[in-house]
Amino acid sequence: TTIKTYMIDRRMKKAAELLAYTDMKIANIAEAVGFSDQGYFTKSFGRYFGKSPSHYREDVHEKA
Repeated sequence: TTIKTYMIDRRMKKAAELLAYTDMKIANIAEAVGFSDQGYFTKSFGRYFGKSPSHYREDVHEKA
């Protein structure tokens, strides 16, 4: 694992945690995990999890 891969993994897992357990806005979550551009965060999150942050949040809340 490269440092870049490790950092992406940590940031995405933290973002997923914040989406699941807080009501923070996606823009605030993006900033909290180190992304200055919400659009880039959304694309990166989609590549990592296969769904947008908003769909991820909806899915987690439907299963609860």
